[in-house]
Amino acid sequence: MLKSLERTGRIAYLSGTMTPQAALELQVLRYRAMSREERVAIALRLHEFACEMTRLGIRRQHPGASVEQVEELLRQRLELARTL
Repeated sequence: MLKSLERTGRIAYLSGTMTPQAALELQVLRYRAMSREERVAIALRLHEFACEMTRLGIRRQHPGASVEQVEELLRQRLELARTL
């Protein structure tokens, strides 16, 4: 089933007919086909990517900040996100 959906999804994507709902369904099926370790690895990479994007934003807002200051501001933002 996953193979036929991947083919269908690929064809839909290439033809420009992929809907957001179809893309989400395909993504969920692909995640379900992965091992727990693969899903955790993806989550960790996404977290690190989000942290790096946040660091870039902090550096843009505080151009004179040291590496330590940037990391402290990042920790503060992560803590704030946990409380929301």
